[in-house]
Amino acid sequence: MLRELKVENIAIIDKADIKFSNGLTILSGETGAGKTLIVEAFKLLVGERGIVDLIRTGSKDAYVEGYFELNERPRLLKTFRKLRLVDEDSDYLILGRKLDRNGRNICYLNGRRTTLKTLKNIGNLILDLHGQHEHQSLLNVSYHLKLLDNFGKDKLENLKKSYEKLFLERKKLLKKIFKLESTEKERLIDRLEYEKKEIERANIKIGEEEKLKKERNVLRNYENVYSLSKAIHDSLEGKETEAEGLIEKIATLSDNADKLSSIDSEIKPHAKELKSVYYSLTDISSKIRKYINSITYDPKRLEQIENRLYFISNLKRKYGNTIDEVLKYLNSVDKKLIELKNYEENIRKINKRLKECNTSLSKIASKLSKKRTEIAKKLSIAISKELEELELRNCKFEVRFSIIANDDGILVDGENVKPFSNGIDKVEFLISPNPGEPLMPLAKIASGGEISRIMLAIKICLDEADEIPILVFDEIDSGIGGTAAPSVAEKLFNLSLLHQIFCITHLAPIGSMADTHFLIEKKLVKGRTITTVKKIKDDGRIEEINRMLIGEKSTEISYKHARELLEKAKLFKKKIKY
Repeated sequence: MLRELKVENIAIIDKADIKFSNGLTILSGETGAGKTLIVEAFKLLVGERGIVDLIRTGSKDAYVEGYFELNERPRLLKTFRKLRLVDEDSDYLILGRKLDRNGRNICYLNGRRTTLKTLKNIGNLILDLHGQHEHQSLLNVSYHLKLLDNFGKDKLENLKKSYEKLFLERKKLLKKIFKLESTEKERLIDRLEYEKKEIERANIKIGEEEKLKKERNVLRNYENVYSLSKAIHDSLEGKETEAEGLIEKIATLSDNADKLSSIDSEIKPHAKELKSVYYSLTDISSKIRKYINSITYDPKRLEQIENRLYFISNLKRKYGNTIDEVLKYLNSVDKKLIELKNYEENIRKINKRLKECNTSLSKIASKLSKKRTEIAKKLSIAISKELEELELRNCKFEVRFSIIANDDGILVDGENVKPFSNGIDKVEFLISPNPGEPLMPLAKIASGGEISRIMLAIKICLDEADEIPILVFDEIDSGIGGTAAPSVAEKLFNLSLLHQIFCITHLAPIGSMADTHFLIEKKLVKGRTITTVKKIKDDGRIEEINRMLIGEKSTEISYKHARELLEKAKLFKKKIKY
């Protein structure tokens, strides 16, 4: 949910820092006060086109920033984490955008520079603007099938899972056939057999390379190795020219400690330790002597090792980064050769399974399509009912289905059609706003208020199916009579139980239903016009609802009516919530 919106230098908004809550947020004010500038700020925030004319006169740039909390939308949060737009230990997004007079955009995501495309992609997932045509998920035809399926998810879920499983299997089978048929089989067999022989002849073993490198290192440093090991041995045993080495000295110390311990038993542990040191050093000396005798400088052996390591390196360059990977590659070559040598049998088996798969997929695709048609009829009836209650009685809504013919597709109800991962259906929502007009795509509806109400009707019917958390309605009251306004207000409130709703309105019944109400006012400060955004409650709301009812000429009756509207809204909300 949007928790905070910062706006700087957008038209007559000098600076605004607005904090929001869940539920229904109403933005109202006199015509020309700057209400639509808040919508413009929303549009900038979610990646819509920025117009230089929006920048306040005398300012170099305009800036908008939004702080979004995602903890109430776990599925959406999971999506953002998967896309690496949100850190694993974080549950918020901070989006920012700066627009300068050269038309340049600088976009920010959590304080870091990002692209306008990223901002737009995020915006498509978190916020819907209704009233203008630039940013509405419902205008995106590819989104319609998902909404329809979500509307009827209980009846479609098992069918969709079965379809998807078969679709993926079919895809894999086609891939196998293509791979087998497009391969120059004999040439591939020859190449694979050559590779097999090359690796097998090498007779490489895991750990061999490390062992050879160790031996090479010793041979390359033979003189240093010999002199160091000889020095260690001489220090332990003593040189021929010296009287005694370290071992002999320790032996003398051990004997003296034994004699001392026979006089004072307190020394016995120390005598024991000295004896242990003596035996350890004797053992080390013996092993060093054996090591010295084992090492010899052999230039031929060094050459052999270098050649072997070079050979192994070439094998790794061809077949894997390690000996283990080379041997795994050899195993895969064996399997490929078996598969290729049994080509005809494999093709026969795959084609047989593909035929079975296509038959099953066709049956499920047909069932899925028919079930969707049933659900579409229910959705059309539900939306038409909502449109009627929103004073769009002559508006006709329809879900149109289409398929794509394809000779290489699957046979469904006597026709070859192209299957997709979600079925064979292409779905589009169509509207006829007035009697006698043909059904048209949603994007071709001209009236801002009209499309807002149509979108509201669709959103109400799809409230649980639609996962976008924030909805903004502008001009929703355009063309609405007094009788429909209370119905619109109630529907907006009901929708706000599942979404965070922002609504710009002139109608008092809609304004009275607000959980949070902001007054947008235009003022003259130091000779300049500025727009202020103020949260109002109690008497401030009564005053604003009264203004929305009759304008500036207030009367005791109009104030009474304003209070009644607010009380009626309060009772309605209490009834719905509890």
